[in-house]
Amino acid sequence: MKILFLSIEYPPETGGGGIGSYVASIAPALASRGHEVHVLSCASGQAYRDYLEEGVHIHRRVTLQIPGLGLLSRALRLSRAVGRFQNGLSTFLEYRRLGIDFDVIEHPDWSAEGWFFALLHNRPLVAHLHTPLPVILKHNQLPVTFDARIASTLEHFSVKRSDVITSPSRLLVKTLNDIGWLKGKDVEIIPYPIDCSRWENIPPPSKAPPIVLFIGRLEQLKAPEFLAQAITIIRKEIPEAKAMFVGMSKGKRHGTPYVEWIRKFVRDDHGCQFVGYVPRTELSRFFSECRVLAIPSWHDNFPMVALESMAAGRAVVATQNTGVAELLEITQAGKIIPAGDPNALADALRPFLIDPNYAVKIGERARNTAFKMLDPVKLADKRIKAYQKAIEAFHARLHIQASCFHHALPEQVASFEIPKTWRNWAVSESIKTPWKHFYLTTSRQFLELLAKEKSYEKRAELRGISILDIGCTPAISALLASLGANVTMLDIDPSELYKGKQHAVLLGLTENTRYVCADAFKIPFRAATFDIVWNSGFLEHFENPKQILQQMGRVLRPGGVLTVLVPNRWTPHSLWIRNRLRARPSGYGWDKMGRERSYTQDQLIRLLRDAGFQVIASSTSNIRRSILDDSVVLRHLNYLTIRGLLFRLMNAIDWIENYIPFFKNFGFMVGAIAIAPLRNKK
Repeated sequence: MKILFLSIEYPPETGGGGIGSYVASIAPALASRGHEVHVLSCASGQAYRDYLEEGVHIHRRVTLQIPGLGLLSRALRLSRAVGRFQNGLSTFLEYRRLGIDFDVIEHPDWSAEGWFFALLHNRPLVAHLHTPLPVILKHNQLPVTFDARIASTLEHFSVKRSDVITSPSRLLVKTLNDIGWLKGKDVEIIPYPIDCSRWENIPPPSKAPPIVLFIGRLEQLKAPEFLAQAITIIRKEIPEAKAMFVGMSKGKRHGTPYVEWIRKFVRDDHGCQFVGYVPRTELSRFFSECRVLAIPSWHDNFPMVALESMAAGRAVVATQNTGVAELLEITQAGKIIPAGDPNALADALRPFLIDPNYAVKIGERARNTAFKMLDPVKLADKRIKAYQKAIEAFHARLHIQASCFHHALPEQVASFEIPKTWRNWAVSESIKTPWKHFYLTTSRQFLELLAKEKSYEKRAELRGISILDIGCTPAISALLASLGANVTMLDIDPSELYKGKQHAVLLGLTENTRYVCADAFKIPFRAATFDIVWNSGFLEHFENPKQILQQMGRVLRPGGVLTVLVPNRWTPHSLWIRNRLRARPSGYGWDKMGRERSYTQDQLIRLLRDAGFQVIASSTSNIRRSILDDSVVLRHLNYLTIRGLLFRLMNAIDWIENYIPFFKNFGFMVGAIAIAPLRNKK
């Protein structure tokens, strides 16, 4: 599976928060399970680079700078909203430049990195809840401004439109349901993982002095002042006890920077040590110097620092308003206290500071919990199940929006009944990669032409019929095999034959399909071997197609049928687009087989007659491909249009082709059916 994480935060350059720590833990675990994992980090100030780390492909990019947008955001006081707008747009544009067809994309709620992906919704999306803006504003007692409402709307939109939502804790789900943010949506609970091997060399807490560790931002949400108060209470009984605060100060309290406000608030400089910001790579040193970790937050989803503490053999004392409290309650790997109560916090911390052996006992319980319940590999498997669920939901929704492309290929064409297995597969392929919609329209045109020949007019299947596909159109040959025919695919390019083998294995058609790598000018079969010989998108690449047609006629049985499909002369592709593509340095890709030509119906009929065939009928089809050219228009719409709207447009074009016959004249493909020349009857 190809998995993309969108994450501004990723250590070490931009890994200062829990989101970065989570991605840095789960991404390598997924890679170790054999998946191709990428992380796309768009952040201002970091160097542009791509590298491989622990099996994970890291792509670091800068945030898109739109001229005048910063000035506008300051003038209108929309810094949060504009920041999220830039984050989502930058991430999407850089994702497009990667040019990788990902199976699933995971994005965080915070900062709305996935809003543009959610708008277009052209890939399966998994939204992972960390802590959305409304929760942060509430517990930091910040005003809900117009700017905050827009920013929150972008975050909410990116989550709401995702195929699967996951959260590390039930606490956050309940919190968001209480404010109407989730509106009862199903949420998968998958805890954060922790790689315990990175923390196994830390000495036991009995070797550390009576120090309580706090790691996180110094802000109102994290409530570090309650730990400062608690340590003041404890120091009356244990004078050597201290609290160590690791993290940057954020915001102000009563007009004073938060760290300075705490110092004034507690008036005990000796009991509190403020270290400032420390990279996560250096946190092990601070765990070595403490006996217990305190998390006095008003709200904390599922703090990664708690998991790191447990892996380091340190117990955790946390408020009941933290997601990790759910884990502590089950495992007794620490203590749970009410939020905003420094006396309760002091009572919970005191045993760890008085008795080093007690700290060791609970610390070992915490470490065992991390090993057993937070193993990255086990949790990676849970995430894979969530990704598979997202992929299934994505395709189920698109099947509905695409109406299964029933106008492109109905369940029955003439008397032929389209096998459900093949049709469902072809529709799924078209939904995933819209240019493959031609599987459906080409199949329909081929079968409609085949039904013009009397011996196939009333047939519902092709059992017992031998068919040779020259130039190998694997998907259509798979349909013919599904109808019971014995199909041989011939191509000089082994990669095309390999596609045919893949389709056959997937659809259970290996018994009646075979593959021959050979030159169409020297078909390696005896005369009069096949009932039907055909090709699509092949003859137009050769200056002497008559020789190929004569070879095709040679291997046809008496009365056998030949069908040919080539590009129509009267389409934008043939008149203009193809020449424009040829003018590019990279040229026109399909010319690699030989310079592509186009035909009118009359020109194709004349070509077949010159080769000695008796033409029965001809047709044009697939105006979708004429209007939404695969090489230019559809290629861009696939990424820049809401997928549901694109499918509605494609269905509308197919409807026009079915019910307004005149437009068929401008279909992308010209086709004709003919019977073998008389000399094959001798």
